[in-house]
Amino acid sequence: AGYETFYTLVERALCMPDVDRFRRDYVNAKSEEVREIMPEVRELLHDFGAVYFKKVIEFNPQHRDAAAVATAEAEPEMQADSRRYTRKPRVLSMTTEHYFKACLLADPELVYGFAKPFDDYFGRYVDKRSMAAVSKFLTQQCAVPAPVVAKLMHQANFYHPTIFQLVKRRKPEDLRQYEALLGAKQYLTAVEVFMKLNEINASDLKDALRDMADLSQVTDEFPYIFDTLSERVLAMPDSEQLTENFDSYSFKACLMRMGAAFKHIKFPEGMMQLEKIVDQVFERDPVSWLAQLDALDTVIFFLNYAQFERLEQTYAQFETLNTHAQAQAALARLRGEYTGHIVPLENPLNVEARIAALKPALPPDAADLEVVSRITAYVVENMKERLGTHFMPHHTQLITLMMFVRSESVARDGKLNMIAQVGTGEGKSLIIAMLAAFHVLRGHSRVNVLVDNLSLLERDFATFESLFSALGISSVSAASQHTVDASVQVCYHTAHSLEVQYLKALTGDGAAVIPEDAILIVDEVDGLIVDEDVNRSYVYEDKRSSALITSALEQQASLRKRNRGGTEAASLLNLMGAEHADLAQAVTEALTELDQQVNGRDYTVDHAAKRCKMLDKFARPREQAYEVWLELLNNRTFGTPVRYLAPQFLLSRPHVLKKHSRILG
Repeated sequence: AGYETFYTLVERALCMPDVDRFRRDYVNAKSEEVREIMPEVRELLHDFGAVYFKKVIEFNPQHRDAAAVATAEAEPEMQADSRRYTRKPRVLSMTTEHYFKACLLADPELVYGFAKPFDDYFGRYVDKRSMAAVSKFLTQQCAVPAPVVAKLMHQANFYHPTIFQLVKRRKPEDLRQYEALLGAKQYLTAVEVFMKLNEINASDLKDALRDMADLSQVTDEFPYIFDTLSERVLAMPDSEQLTENFDSYSFKACLMRMGAAFKHIKFPEGMMQLEKIVDQVFERDPVSWLAQLDALDTVIFFLNYAQFERLEQTYAQFETLNTHAQAQAALARLRGEYTGHIVPLENPLNVEARIAALKPALPPDAADLEVVSRITAYVVENMKERLGTHFMPHHTQLITLMMFVRSESVARDGKLNMIAQVGTGEGKSLIIAMLAAFHVLRGHSRVNVLVDNLSLLERDFATFESLFSALGISSVSAASQHTVDASVQVCYHTAHSLEVQYLKALTGDGAAVIPEDAILIVDEVDGLIVDEDVNRSYVYEDKRSSALITSALEQQASLRKRNRGGTEAASLLNLMGAEHADLAQAVTEALTELDQQVNGRDYTVDHAAKRCKMLDKFARPREQAYEVWLELLNNRTFGTPVRYLAPQFLLSRPHVLKKHSRILG
């Protein structure tokens, strides 16, 4: 009844032969019929329109979606009326087409209220015919360029009534007065719409960009920021590039990043250097601007503090903080070797020559500092590629690195492991990458780098992958790899991925991931060891037990159906055999537990998916939940083979870590 009522109302209100007449009648309020019906349509949309449309589209067999087809086949209404089964998608297309046509002309607010749930619930299913109809209407009636329409169609804020009116009027001079009506967030969307329309000329666009700068609270303290960025945006060769690569969010984000960066520069020399770096960033593809500007924090650190570095004070601080004899011995040896920046940056003309002199491969017996110097040359070059200028690792980083390097030669009583306390912002990621490269160049077949935070792992690996490649070192991020080849030299892991790779090696499902000479470098070593459970149980399907239980249940059902053998003969213990008494007992207890479960409270039966699902305390299906009683229920209800899961491994994380020859944290 809801479907018929809804379609009838929409058909009467919107599917008039003459759309122009509908617009005239509706806007001028001359059509009593339309005036009476539109509130009902609005109410229906609010109450169940989005849910209804979603349901109809799920029934569309053309999508070939197994779940949707199964749902449709299980629906009694569909079984009773196959004609309507095939008619609904067509009706949806026609209704949506007329609905958009009429409402875009008559009531943009209604379109906005519909478009948001429309996109949220089933944007990926939108009928091409409906999209084409709306696209045609916007192009012909509203004069919006065709390349812009497709992008705007996926932007719900475009349907905001005030923004829509702005687009229809196409008067940039009206833009500022709408700031108070829209608020900053919606106003930025309106600006973005204008930026994407080809007819906007450069002067109008610059006014819009200036408005965005004001809203972003980027003051005139640094005129260079706005002038440089707006000139680059306006210099883009065509609006298509602006549409594809840059939008209002990008412009605002660039302004914010640049504003924050320039406020943190403490010296005029640093300001001049930062402007040169930003100029180099804007020479690149606009797609990369945000990522490049994100790296300004690192640049500012070097610009602010590089000139204050004093090697003697650094050594003195290390000696004060490290009173252990082994650390003191390493520092004493290092003082006589590391006496200043490996690549002095005072004279830019000499930097490239110094880098070129340090890059050639070294003999196997080269000194530790020579190997570190070669790595440093590649780091300085890599910094230039990423950040736009040469930067040297500072003294704290290189001394920490050399302490790790020297710890093995001054080791006592077989204690080869070492932990360094490196403060936030002191360049821990670079120390780790350089240390990994050093051990590979020294002949170790594998260095595992453990970063137990996936986002930081991906960031660090992406940052230093090019450095490893330049040094001829193979590297991977195991978090994104199913298996890791034995030939990989540096592998970035999470604790979980390292354990999984280790288990694969044990079960013959992967290469041996921890060679005897492997080095482990652990980031945030205190949290990894102290704050987490060191043991983990890995559960897998016991296929032999699964088949045994399924077979026993089938025999039990068959015997009981024929009423042969009595209860004793049909018991699971008899059917499974005395050697499986423990398994039979576990299943018997699960059957007892199953008898206590209530449909609708503890589980639900999904006939479409042919599966019973556990319910949580809010009566929501738990898709991945597993219990033996649930497996038995699925077997009883749908004949599904039982999956019996059992712990196959109890893995100790320290055991995996100690498989490495050394641990550096």
